[in-house]
Order: sequence, then structure tokens, then C-alpha cells
Amino acid sequence: MRLLVPHATLLAYTHYPTISTAMIGSLGTDRPTVHDAGRSGRAWLLAKRAYFYLCWYLYGLAGRCLDASLVNSTWTRDHLRHVWGPTVPLAIVYPPCAVAALARVPLAAPARARRRLIVSLAQFRPEKEQDKQLAAFAQFVADSPKRADGATLVVAGGARHDLDWARVHQLERLADDLGIRPRVTFLVNAPFDEIAELLSNAAVGLHTMWNEHFGIGVVEFMAAGVVPIAHASGGPLTDIVGPSLATDEPVGFLADTVAEYAAALAQALPEEGDARAARRIAAMRAAARQRAHLFSDDVFAEQISSML
Repeated sequence: MRLLVPHATLLAYTHYPTISTAMIGSLGTDRPTVHDAGRSGRAWLLAKRAYFYLCWYLYGLAGRCLDASLVNSTWTRDHLRHVWGPTVPLAIVYPPCAVAALARVPLAAPARARRRLIVSLAQFRPEKEQDKQLAAFAQFVADSPKRADGATLVVAGGARHDLDWARVHQLERLADDLGIRPRVTFLVNAPFDEIAELLSNAAVGLHTMWNEHFGIGVVEFMAAGVVPIAHASGGPLTDIVGPSLATDEPVGFLADTVAEYAAALAQALPEEGDARAARRIAAMRAAARQRAHLFSDDVFAEQISSML
């Protein structure tokens, strides 16, 4: 584009960097990424390494042709600075999330409290690490039987093709192996209305993807008044949950290991009759919903309009 229209002003909005320092750093590790699709082996690793470095070079060239770029998170901005260099101005504009629709969900319905329901919301892909959610839930049930009494887990998400469906069946078998299958439901390709109803009954939302660039699902939890337990990396760490942890109004929890997720579940689901803990969690839900409005359609539109 720069060659075809040399005097044009080039502006980009980057939601998912084609290449990042995190992707380069993942080479040779066991952590699943969006590019693996179940493949492994030395030949695959070498091909992947060559592909990543070629993308790094070409993506850097393309980025340095921009006059400015909007990015969806602090995480994305920091990684693009490494690829594109300091000459391209980068401004953070959070992506629009379905805050308005989910914020209509009552924080505490008059006739009932929220159920002891834990929800996961992500596509069924290896890098989403739903297996860690199952392991954490199993450890929570084993370590905190009183707090886990009546607790259930719904793993909801999209399956696009046979590989994703194979992932669903793999997770079902894992739930059997962990002894938690009666407490776990898998909800695949549910419409938005059904997801909204699910969130209206949920107490806790689980997010386990490492280095997610933003984390729209975490914002959707917060908008619905669901306490998020998110991975301590990427957008949830730098923009969504992390900033609140240094204030008097935390909006959720951050975790990395299975043990940390299990401990966070124990904090987010206090024992019945613990009024002090219940008030703390109610305040967290209210703060989460308030913070979710930073990521609404209206805020996105205002920011984009002010920049054009």
C-alpha cells in the first residue's frame, strides 16, 4: 500500500499480532500455542522456527510503513514495539465487548442468590487449556469439600471442526479420569442467549489461556457480575484484572498453576454462612461490572471517533 499510494496516511488496528516475542519464546517449550494444532517433533519445530523468523522480518517491514497503529491491549503494544521498533506510534484502544447486554443481568436476584456454578467460556482449542480448568476444579473439590459442596462446572465454547470436537471428547475423558464427570457439563456451540442465561446464574468464570492478547471472555464474565479467575499473563494481567489488584476494589483473581486456580476457587466460593466473605465477593462482583464498562461498544466508538 505504501508503494502504491506513497502519500496516503496508513493506520492499522491490531488485535492479534502475526508474530510476537512470546511466540518466539515458546519455541521448544511444551506449552500449546495457536499455531500447533496438535503437531510435534523436531522437523516441525525447525520448520516452525524458520517460519516464525521469516514472519518476524516481513511483519517488521510492514509495520514500519505505518504512520500510526491502534492496538487492543498493553500486551499487544509492548510486543509490537519489539517487532516494529520505536518509530511507529502505538495507541491502546480496547476492543468493543458485549457489555451492555450482559450488564442487564441482576447482580443478585431477589428470589435467589447466584448458584455455586463455575463457568468457562472459550473455543475448544489446546491453547485455551481447558484441561487445566478440569484439574483445578478436581483439586478444589478434593482440598475444600465444604466450599465445593454443590459446586458444578460448565465448560462452554465453540467447536469449528473435527479437531475441536476431538478436543471436547478428550476433555470429557479427562473429567472421567479425574472423578469429576458428574459435576461437569460441556456446552458446545451454544447461542448467545443461552450463554447470557448461563452467566446470569454463574458465580465464577475461569480463563486459562496463556498470553491471550486481550481476553474478551474475561470482560464478559465481569459485565455479567461473574467473578473472573484469569491467567496471570497477557491482557487479563496488564489491562483487565491486573490493574484492579493494586486498588481497594479488586475485580477478580489471577492464577497460573493448577494449585493457584484451586486456591482462587476456594476464595471465590466461600462457605455457606460466611457473611463477611459473601460481602467481599459481592463487592468484587459490583467492581467487576463497573470496570467492564471501560471495554464497552460506546467507549470504543468514542475513542475511534476522537482519533479520526
